[in-house]
Amino acid sequence: MSLLARFTFDGGMMDLFGATLSGACLHVIDPLVPAPELRHRLATTGVSLLHCTPTLFRHLVHDVSEVDPSLEGIRTVVLGGEAATGEDLRRFFSSFPANCVLINGLGPTECTLALQYRASRADLGFAALPVGYPVAGVEARMLDEDGQPTELFGELELLGDRVAHGYFRQPDATAAAFGTYPDGTRYYRTGDLVRRRSDGALMFHGRKDRQIKIRGHRVEPGEIEAALRAHPTVAQAAVVLADLSGRSALVGYVTAATAFPPDPAELTGYLGRVLPDYAVPARIVPLASLPVGSTGKLDRSRLPPAHEIPRDCPDAPAGV
Repeated sequence: MSLLARFTFDGGMMDLFGATLSGACLHVIDPLVPAPELRHRLATTGVSLLHCTPTLFRHLVHDVSEVDPSLEGIRTVVLGGEAATGEDLRRFFSSFPANCVLINGLGPTECTLALQYRASRADLGFAALPVGYPVAGVEARMLDEDGQPTELFGELELLGDRVAHGYFRQPDATAAAFGTYPDGTRYYRTGDLVRRRSDGALMFHGRKDRQIKIRGHRVEPGEIEAALRAHPTVAQAAVVLADLSGRSALVGYVTAATAFPPDPAELTGYLGRVLPDYAVPARIVPLASLPVGSTGKLDRSRLPPAHEIPRDCPDAPAGV
């Protein structure tokens, strides 16, 4: 197994205990090296199970156009910590050997392993990958805005003895997210929004605490990011609410999936065809890369502030 996460990160705990309890050899590898060197280290250490965030996965394979010999020993790729996309799956099939499988999942620190999904070629036509089904020992259900169970869309609640008891010396935060039902079942309300597909698999739809209200409408930035990543010229995307000329507006940041930078005007027109007009960012900014933190996740606090965005980045058409 690879250990690419920091020891203090929840994903690192999953790898440390996963290797210890299964008798696997755990290889600590620096994830910040250039992609070719990272692939070389995976090959020379004999890693067969790769666990990382989608951001780190994209770094690993961004310059790979066909199955890379250095990845031929990997038989399982496990993604988590962020939303995985159909483009990630396409990259997986083009970069890894045919006998390798991709597992996408969702597991907050409060319940490290909760949902998992084994992806297939049938998922290539979708913008996002499902986070899947509850693992053994965990029950999952959705709650509406009133905290009542619902079947199609809502906040993900995890139940069972795998759920943490609360936050250390934070009674108010514990009371807001954790609890015990009359039958003794512990629960944790994750703040993650999910939707159930027709096959029962759950799809991640962003965070309750990231929802933005703009022009009287409630917007989930994660849905806009997924739409941007579905465009063939976009590799990664981030959407934030910013102050542009004294008004609140959505700003999208994108990186290139090809040798050429994405065209902001083309992306604005594309989003206008797939999203309601109020959800189309007022400005789309191409970047060489998106900033990531020590855990390998996107660090939104390090995105260029709106007032530092070059003036030649066009605004969306009037009314958007």
